[in-house]
Amino acid sequence: MSDNIPDSFGNKYQLFLWELLILIMGESIILIEKNWRVKNKLDNLPELLPREYRLLAVPVVIIIMAGFIMFQQISV
Repeated sequence: MSDNIPDSFGNKYQLFLWELLILIMGESIILIEKNWRVKNKLDNLPELLPREYRLLAVPVVIIIMAGFIMFQQISV
C-alpha cells in the first residue's frame, strides 16, 4: 500500500510520533516539577509529592492507550 496504512488503527509513523510525544511530555513534566521544587525550596525531599503523582498519571494513561493501539496494530 502506498500510504503505509496496514489497518484502521493508523500508520506506523503515527505510532512512532505518539511515543515521541509521550517522551517529550514526560521530560517536560520532570523539568517543570524540578523548577517548582527549587523555587519552593523542596528540592531536598526524596519522595514524590501528591502534585507530582497527579502529573505522572497523564503520561501513564497515554502510554497504556498507545500500547493497546500498538498491540491491536500487530495482532491483525
